Amino acid sequence: MIVSPDDPTPTVLGVLTLSRKPQDFIPGARIQFLRIQGISWGGPVIDELRIDGTLAKQLEQLDQKLSSHNRVQVDFSSSPTEIRHYRYPIAALQQLTRNAVMHRSYEGTNAPIMVYWFDDRIEIINAGGPYGRVTAENFGKPGFADYRNPNIAETMKVLGFVQRLGVGIQMAQADLAENGNPPAEFKIDLTTIICTVREGERTRNIKVSDKLVDKSESGVESGVESGVESELAIQILAIIAGNPLGKAEIAKRLGKSKPSRYLNELVVHLLQRGFVEYTIPGKPNSRMQKYRITAKGRVIVDHKKSS
Repeated sequence: MIVSPDDPTPTVLGVLTLSRKPQDFIPGARIQFLRIQGISWGGPVIDELRIDGTLAKQLEQLDQKLSSHNRVQVDFSSSPTEIRHYRYPIAALQQLTRNAVMHRSYEGTNAPIMVYWFDDRIEIINAGGPYGRVTAENFGKPGFADYRNPNIAETMKVLGFVQRLGVGIQMAQADLAENGNPPAEFKIDLTTIICTVREGERTRNIKVSDKLVDKSESGVESGVESGVESELAIQILAIIAGNPLGKAEIAKRLGKSKPSRYLNELVVHLLQRGFVEYTIPGKPNSRMQKYRITAKGRVIVDHKKSS
């Protein structure tokens, strides 16, 4: 975090991890998110967020922004019961965006990491080409890993944002395949890596459900109708209305052996909409993390009981 015991000058790692305003010292150490309507770069921007702060704060804000745009697709035709799909597996998006943060170049550029969400794809643009033993030819292949920023990689592991070093791209590709998305594509040159994630065929022509999208904050009715219309979401709110619980305990109360992917992503939506909150806000990935209902969420539960 500092140069040496005799020289307490903060290193890049120290600034990114502990500084109140890292971008005052490293202007490009941020993330730019754009939601662009259509499929071309010239389309209108319908959502934008400049994400500043420490590494942890940037990653948390980006997770929330990705989840807020990741719509549920509901298929009513191919099965006797409705089938739900997310356009993109959130775990894969997390792996790929965190990989960009971990491996970006902090020298010779002030370009931020750019995450551009189009109607048909997501592009993650990162300053810094292949490093060390990683080349354009072996990029993303098992067994070929190197670290431009090893201390940042270790810090992200300690903070709980990455679990295993060197396998993030392979894990993301597996999650994409399971969700029905094509493999992530990489365009690589000496100074830039562009990762493109495309929507899968099975979610293109089925109805989009906005049940988890809180379009209005104007009152209880709008919250019920568009924020937590999902019956499972309301069950979760009712379960934690008494006491804060972790995901494993929530799943158990719902009669499940462990949290499903849908449950995990639904909890993220509830966090984003302000219906629940962390009990340990500074450590979102802590093993002791629990979720408690907010005043906004309690109003929804009370309204459901009285309706």
